[in-house]
Amino acid sequence: MTEPSYEDLEKEISIDDIDFSDLEAKYAVNADLGLETYVVVDGAPKAPSSKAPLLEKVLRKFLSKAGELVEGEAGVFLPIEDNMTKGYLFAQFKTPEMATAAVQQLNGKPLDAKHRLFVNRFSDIEKYCTEGSVPSTFVEPEIPPQKSFGYLKSWLQDESGRDQMAMHFSDTVGVYFSNKKNDPKAVTEPRKGFTSKYAKFSPKGTYLFSIHPQGVQSWGGEKFEKINKFVHPQVRLIDFSPSEKYMVTLSPTGITAPESAAEAKEFPFGPESEGHKLVIWDLATGEPARTFALPPHLEDQKEMPWPLVKWSFDDKYCCRQGPDALAVYETPSFQLLDKKLVKVDGIVDFEWAPAGVKLSGSRDEEGEHILSYWTPETPN
Repeated sequence: MTEPSYEDLEKEISIDDIDFSDLEAKYAVNADLGLETYVVVDGAPKAPSSKAPLLEKVLRKFLSKAGELVEGEAGVFLPIEDNMTKGYLFAQFKTPEMATAAVQQLNGKPLDAKHRLFVNRFSDIEKYCTEGSVPSTFVEPEIPPQKSFGYLKSWLQDESGRDQMAMHFSDTVGVYFSNKKNDPKAVTEPRKGFTSKYAKFSPKGTYLFSIHPQGVQSWGGEKFEKINKFVHPQVRLIDFSPSEKYMVTLSPTGITAPESAAEAKEFPFGPESEGHKLVIWDLATGEPARTFALPPHLEDQKEMPWPLVKWSFDDKYCCRQGPDALAVYETPSFQLLDKKLVKVDGIVDFEWAPAGVKLSGSRDEEGEHILSYWTPETPN
């Protein structure tokens, strides 16, 4: 009998028939090795190696919002090449649960105005980068068709030039055309239980808002269909920027992360918002742009001054008042302008100019952003 050649063996043996389970088990990433406590962070700033310690401090503070990091270089490791950080890092948390929280809460969050961080589990590298773990053939995902709400300013097409108004009576809210001599005409069928508090139009009438125990709902279009849901439990007050880019909501209850995984998927806030009561929302996306804690002197105040956030005429800036200071923020980053407060001893109130102010020598055609404030007269 002739011995089979290597060529014959190769033809007879199919790779699919070989059981690799023992090898896969031997070389698989084991959670006991501690890799489940690691995350990989992309999108970090690239900085000279001399500034790496400062960058590490900033990143450590950011990541610590999700849990406690291991001390030293093992906690945050910044690879350096050619005397520059490489724009990514490895971080180790003290427990796998903290690493999971970092992925859920911090992935996609902005570090600053120019950098957005992407946080993934270190173990996902094997999961997605091992040959055969991801299909080699691209399958185009099914993207649901974008829902159209029609023309959001449809009342402008009314042949009689009538304005619309919302009327709230008992537990029913209706939107009506305002007739000069006749009774108002309903735009749509008045809705019972439309809101648990009140209904309010945005400044230019593009959206109508209802308030509920879970948050705020926006409505719009010719038939006033649902547009966006803004999750902010027990919200009491709402306000809007002049150009309708942003909404501000206030709740007496501080933001608390939900315990169940199902609720966490719908929860729009990160750990940095824990306990905050004031939220600025992006109306176009429905996402929170910035959250704030209430100043201590307002926590126990029975009558809340409102609005707490005031806007420049074009939504480019917003401002909050605190004890003896003003905090001016630039949109859309909502970072503190010039990274410092405007100190004003004894400030009582302030307002933005309702339009751009053309100052002598100014080249800005829209005018300058002017903010004025007043303080009580005090003896010198």
